[in-house]
Amino acid sequence: MGAIIDSVAFAKPGLNPFRKGSVDLEMKAGKKCLRRAKLSANDLEVIINAGVYRDKHIGEPSIASFLQRRMGANNLYKGVSRTFSFDLNNGGCGFLTGIRLVNGFIESGTIECGMVAAGDVNSDGKTSIGFDLSPSAAAIILSKGSKKRGFLSFHSETFPEQINLFKGELKWEGGGLESGKRPTRWRSGNRLRITMSSKYARLCSECSALALIKFLKQLSLKLEDIDLIIPSQYPENYPALLSEITVMKGMKGKILAASKLLGNPHTAGIGGALDIAFKEGRFQKAKNVIFLSVGSGITIALAYYRNGVNQKQ
Repeated sequence: MGAIIDSVAFAKPGLNPFRKGSVDLEMKAGKKCLRRAKLSANDLEVIINAGVYRDKHIGEPSIASFLQRRMGANNLYKGVSRTFSFDLNNGGCGFLTGIRLVNGFIESGTIECGMVAAGDVNSDGKTSIGFDLSPSAAAIILSKGSKKRGFLSFHSETFPEQINLFKGELKWEGGGLESGKRPTRWRSGNRLRITMSSKYARLCSECSALALIKFLKQLSLKLEDIDLIIPSQYPENYPALLSEITVMKGMKGKILAASKLLGNPHTAGIGGALDIAFKEGRFQKAKNVIFLSVGSGITIALAYYRNGVNQKQ
């Protein structure tokens, strides 16, 4: 019994300069998601945060616990209604991995409704190196589906020989002067460094195609059976490069590329692309949908979703 998508939402920073952190953006996307699903925050039995680049590089407590409190999801334990929240770290594949976990909770009968949220921001633009991601967040609400509708299968694959192509790491550094036209002094602390090879996006698309074909064989489906592919929107040009792979040539119109509307999101990209697919009606019209996310490793995460008719958000 696969979980079905009740609603999805994407959020970018607004005009308020104090509402631009990862928690704020995830709360914004989460509340929008609840309104669309016509649910209360107290209906959420599980909340998973899958974002990577967090406010002030927070490790503990979990971002999910902040999100739970800000949305007011069962903050007071009453013995019956409860919410379990935690963070999940799986890079660019985190959002889809979170969906897989919530789907497992629902299939086992542990819960009936859960949320996955993800958001990324640059905690310190003055000292971070290589951060070119757009601050954004996405949230999705899942509930009990049926044997013929919803998320029916998941698959993941890693290509460890490509592990050094993309790195995002925090390093403790002392204060000093940065070189450049206008040198600035920074304080000692954790400094974010992101490095990405020029080959990374191309190899992501090649590895994705290999993993997708393998997944479809497991499902006894052909590529032409798929009506819509909702991929990660990062690295830049990844959806376009994916459509150029030889085996994917005929799928160009079915691969949703949304960078013009979303910017350059990281973990929230696949949720943002799904939000657009809902608004355009493409998701509702598609019977067989593949979710395809990519992250460093290179790691590929996939999910097969079978749609019902007349699905609305």
